[in-house]
Amino acid sequence: MATGACGIACDVCGLYKKNICQGCISGDKCPPKLAQDSPCHILKCAAEKKVGYCSSDCKEFPCHIYDLCYPYSEAYLGMYRKRNKE
Repeated sequence: MATGACGIACDVCGLYKKNICQGCISGDKCPPKLAQDSPCHILKCAAEKKVGYCSSDCKEFPCHIYDLCYPYSEAYLGMYRKRNKE
């Protein structure tokens, strides 16, 4: 099952199911060429930082990008930040 850099499984993403998105190929480090053509800020950032999954591979997660857009709720991000400081 393909999983995006954001952590969402492509098979459960509405955009993927509607063929609006082809999936963003993460886990093997996001290819810069794919990210350059992508409207997804998360994928673009993951490719620039050469991380496969933001929440497990990026020291800055959750960054400002997640505060501005999908896929996590404010409550989840707040909980993650609090627990990550402990």
